[in-house]
Amino acid sequence: MSPKPLSKSLYAVWTTLVALTLAGCMEATSGGLVLTRSGATSQDESEASDDVSRTLQANVTSAIADGQSMITVRMTLRSSTGAPLLNRRVAVDTDRGGADTFTPSETQTGLDGEAVFTLVSTDVGDANIQAYLPDISQDPVEVLAVTFVAGPPDEVASSVDASSATSAVGTHQTVTVTLRDALGHALGDRPVTLTSSNAGSDTITPLSTLTDPVTGAIAFDVVSSGSGCSTYSAVAAATGTAITSVAMIAYGAATCP
Repeated sequence: MSPKPLSKSLYAVWTTLVALTLAGCMEATSGGLVLTRSGATSQDESEASDDVSRTLQANVTSAIADGQSMITVRMTLRSSTGAPLLNRRVAVDTDRGGADTFTPSETQTGLDGEAVFTLVSTDVGDANIQAYLPDISQDPVEVLAVTFVAGPPDEVASSVDASSATSAVGTHQTVTVTLRDALGHALGDRPVTLTSSNAGSDTITPLSTLTDPVTGAIAFDVVSSGSGCSTYSAVAAATGTAITSVAMIAYGAATCP
């Protein structure tokens, strides 16, 4: 006995199921056919979907802006089931531009679903790390804030300067100490100690307690009660760093070398 031909409605359903299967939108299971998203399975979710987990992390939130101190940055991609996503392109930059350097600036996720970068900078201040998925969008998908800070006082980059190289006895002058790190970044809010080679005749009065938060400078009023060459030396009190440069003032008829 020959099988009965399919009705028009059943035939339409059958042809639709066949088309979906051929297009990759159906997969066979023990319970029949299940509708899936093209190009994505539970182990290979599309990065563009809302249920994909994207995590941007750094090992530290601040580093010295010396071009060497590194922040390690990790972008992790996982599917909705927690499976790591392999071979996904990830790119990074910051909102500050050229002073911040990533190595590499673009890579692919590994078996653990992670893309790893290192970041260094020579620019003091806050930076927003921006992570991209270039195959999906040109806009950042994750942002993470970090900070780069100045390094310790540098004995050579810092300076000691006098308002005048000569002075009458009893006339007040100003000695200014400026603290900088090795790259010349100003060090604000730091205590400084100033001493004179003629401690018996010179009086030193600080005009503030800490260096200026922007310029890294602190001023001292100095005056001498006797003739002579006074050499003024400074130390960054918090670290004990002795500044290499000195300021000299010749009081009265004295001369300085």
